[in-house]
Amino acid sequence: MSKLYEHQSEHQKISVWESNGVRSLYLDDDLQFDDNNELDVHQAFLTPLIPFTNLNDKEVLIIGGGDGGMARTTLAWYPDAKITQCELDPKVVEISVQYFPKLNHSGRVFDYIDKLVYGDGIEFINKCIIDDKQFDTVILDLTVGTMIPFKQLKRITKNVSFFISYKSIEQFDLNIFNLFDDYDAQVVKIKGYHNDSIVFCAGRFNEA
Repeated sequence: MSKLYEHQSEHQKISVWESNGVRSLYLDDDLQFDDNNELDVHQAFLTPLIPFTNLNDKEVLIIGGGDGGMARTTLAWYPDAKITQCELDPKVVEISVQYFPKLNHSGRVFDYIDKLVYGDGIEFINKCIIDDKQFDTVILDLTVGTMIPFKQLKRITKNVSFFISYKSIEQFDLNIFNLFDDYDAQVVKIKGYHNDSIVFCAGRFNEA
C-alpha cells in the first residue's frame, strides 16, 4: 500500500492510500471508503429509509459526506431531491475531487445540490432550529454521527439515517431509539470496512 497524500487540516488528518489500483480515504486514520466499497456504503444509508419516505421533491440535509458520494447516490435514486449539505472540512471536498473524481463526477455533483455549507454540523442544526428550517430527512454521513444530539435533530426533520461503527458502538446511547415511532436497522457486510460489518439505521421521529 502506498501513500498518495497526507495533510493535517484545521480539523483532522486526511490521507489517501492506494493498493493494487484501489484508492482509500482515511480521516484521522479511520477508513471512510475505498473505490471498491463506496457505492455499497452510500446505498446502505438510503435502503433503511425506504419504508419511511420517498426523497423526490423533498428537502434533504446531508451532514458530512464531503467526498460527494452521498449526494451523488441520493440524486441517482431520487433525481428531484432538494439537497442541502453541511461539511465541516473544505479540504475533504478538495481532496476527494482530486483523488476520487469518479465518486463525485469530478466535483460536478456539488453543482446539482441546492446548497453546500461549510461548518460544524451541530452548529448548523442549531441555526436551522433558530431559523425554523425544516427537512424531510437528515442523513448523517460522518464517523461521529451518533454524537449528534438527536433530540435537537428531531426539531428540524421527520426522518434520519445514520450508521453505528464498531468504534462508536460502546458509546452509542440506545435511548435514541425511544425518539422514533418506527425504525429499521441493517447489518451490512462491507469487506475491509469497520471490521467488515457496520450497522446502518433509519428512523421516523415521534411527535412526543
